[in-house]
Amino acid sequence: MRHSRCIFTALLVCFLAACSSLMTRFGFYEPITAEVRRGNYIEAVRRIEQARENGRWGNKDRFLYFLDAGLAYHYADIYDTSNIKLHLAEQASDELFTKSISRAAASLLLNDNVLAYAGEDYEVLYANLIKALNYLALDQFDEAFVEIRRADQRLELLEQKYAEVADRWQNAAQADSEQVEVTYTPKHVRFYNDAFARWLSMHMYATEGLYDDANLDFLRLHDAFEQQPFVYPFEEPAIPRLVRDEPTLSVVALVGAGPTKQAVTMRLRTDKDLHLVQILMTDSKGHE
Repeated sequence: MRHSRCIFTALLVCFLAACSSLMTRFGFYEPITAEVRRGNYIEAVRRIEQARENGRWGNKDRFLYFLDAGLAYHYADIYDTSNIKLHLAEQASDELFTKSISRAAASLLLNDNVLAYAGEDYEVLYANLIKALNYLALDQFDEAFVEIRRADQRLELLEQKYAEVADRWQNAAQADSEQVEVTYTPKHVRFYNDAFARWLSMHMYATEGLYDDANLDFLRLHDAFEQQPFVYPFEEPAIPRLVRDEPTLSVVALVGAGPTKQAVTMRLRTDKDLHLVQILMTDSKGHE
């Protein structure tokens, strides 16, 4: 009984330490978020930079810092600095993604905290979109168009990437001697089209008089809602098709905060030698 109490006490201490670590890790966001909700964006910027100086974002989390700072500077109307931060976020994403591949094996034996966070597809995409809005606010239309085209290229690459994964999966399923009936389609599992990107691109092309390109984005915008109900679990809003010689006033409003994401780890035995495979899975609410 005494040993049981000792074990229970040790487990309780470990649990409390883990909870304390979690609160310490994410708790510094609370005052920043509070300032953003009050519209005190300059103060939010100050708190973000202070947290950075205090080491709240490590080097492996620098993508998150650059993205958070870029958004805060955008809302504070400090557009040049916002663009610098978001550009650094793009660079960090590329660098950290490459490094995370080499560290994946270590995460199998230790934990996911050893992995650098390189950002989700949509987070990197939105760096381009916010930069486009910054350039529009600075009356630099050509630079804004460059960011829109880069966003379009990212979406095309995403569609190709997940379509290729689907083809490889289906080919493997057909060659499976067990003949397990599994259907894989990219629209069921991944984000590869973005309504806001298509909407903004549509308006940019129309402003340039490129209405054929604007109409193509209009159709892709509709596809984003139709093919990705898990991304847009609500009715598609009534978005008018832009027509030549008919002036249109459109308003951009970004609402809501990003989710706090935590990895759910599952290890599966794949053969008699006990090789382990680690995967990230979504919970019942669709969070990753």
